[in-house]
Amino acid sequence: MISTISKIFFLICLIAIVPLEAQSSKKPKIEVKPTPAKQSSPSKTNPIEELKAKFCYQEGVLKFSSDNNECPMYIETPEGKKYIPVEFPENTHLEKINGIQHIRFSYELMKNIKLNCPLTNLYIKLDCIENIKNIEVLQSPTTKVTSCDDIIDPFSVEWMNQCILKLRPKEIKKYDYQEKFAYSFVTEDKSYYYNCLGELLCEVGADKKCTIDLSELSNPFTILVVND
Repeated sequence: MISTISKIFFLICLIAIVPLEAQSSKKPKIEVKPTPAKQSSPSKTNPIEELKAKFCYQEGVLKFSSDNNECPMYIETPEGKKYIPVEFPENTHLEKINGIQHIRFSYELMKNIKLNCPLTNLYIKLDCIENIKNIEVLQSPTTKVTSCDDIIDPFSVEWMNQCILKLRPKEIKKYDYQEKFAYSFVTEDKSYYYNCLGELLCEVGADKKCTIDLSELSNPFTILVVND
């Protein structure tokens, strides 16, 4: 009787040991998780540089010169500055015409250009150039603004884009003005005040004083700071 019980006890122990040995003989499974790919940060673009290619903001006259083969053409602005275009946008086609050729253009100054141009040493890369046949078109404003909006993003408004490119402000501020809004474009030496329709109210600088009462401007709020 005792021997029978011993045999049964031995078999039970043997059955319990076998699966334990089998389990211990298995190698642990190591789960290797793939390293997530690093997401490349989006390239930062300068919105002002994008505007240069979008808008021809500078007025000028394109002239041709037969005196110098290295500088066959130049651009003169209403202020009397002369520029030699060296690089042009793609698919640019300029024809030499008689008389005055009015244009709008945007540009970047170029350095280390060695050309024999006695007219000027200002060489430019043209970002945009447009022919204008009628001088009245040249002097007229761009798209007429009819609504007075509360502008938070200056790059979403055409007349503000034009002012940014033309004035090169360091800062743009918004004010409450006569139950509407006004905006100042602050440059290094001047401040230009516009109403919400894009009409110039006044210009403040060393030699100019504002013709409106600046005390009517309230709640200044900076909507753009330009870092060079």
